[in-house]
Amino acid sequence: MQAQFAAARTNVEELSRQLQSASAQAQASQQKLAQTEAEAQHESELSAALRQQLDLLTRSNQAALTEKQRLANQLQLAEVEKRAAADRATLMQQEVQATRAENAKLAEGFKTLATNSTQLTQEIRENRALAPNAIFSQFVSNRVDAEILASRPSFLGFGGDKPSKTKTLLVTDGTNTFAMCHVDDTPLKLWDPGTDWDKLTGTLASQNAHVAIRSLSFHQQDPGWC
Repeated sequence: MQAQFAAARTNVEELSRQLQSASAQAQASQQKLAQTEAEAQHESELSAALRQQLDLLTRSNQAALTEKQRLANQLQLAEVEKRAAADRATLMQQEVQATRAENAKLAEGFKTLATNSTQLTQEIRENRALAPNAIFSQFVSNRVDAEILASRPSFLGFGGDKPSKTKTLLVTDGTNTFAMCHVDDTPLKLWDPGTDWDKLTGTLASQNAHVAIRSLSFHQQDPGWC
């Protein structure tokens, strides 16, 4: 019985040790389980955070793709507008060149028209009948004083110098200007034989200006004027 008791005691001690070992293993398993559960919770939370980040990145990527597509469309539209603007600029440049050419033609035509208008005005002015008042005004403004002295030797108190004063009218043929007066207002006479004068001198005077008469001649169509 002592041997059996000793064996039983040994078994009890062995069982106690096994129980303690199993209890320790169970406690370790509980701790490991708790640690595993904690790790699993952490992994679950991390997975949820990663899923949220993934969803956020997915939405950001989709927004980026949408913005990229929008920018691509805007770029394509800008290229189209750029080409259209270049075409319009080319067309406008052609229109400007055409307008410049047309303006040059108009300017040349205006010059020609102005020249023709001036010539026409001059022709009308030259060919238009003047009013009597205008004729008289021009007649008065174109008159200058003429003094002509005819000289010849005197004989027995006859002959000698003969002065004359008259009003002359300035006329022009477009090249030369003449002072005209009637021959009866000069010492000359229209008969044959004419008056025998040795020398004729004279001056034209107007507004304190005096000009010597260099020549004296008769009008071809009306010799009564000289």
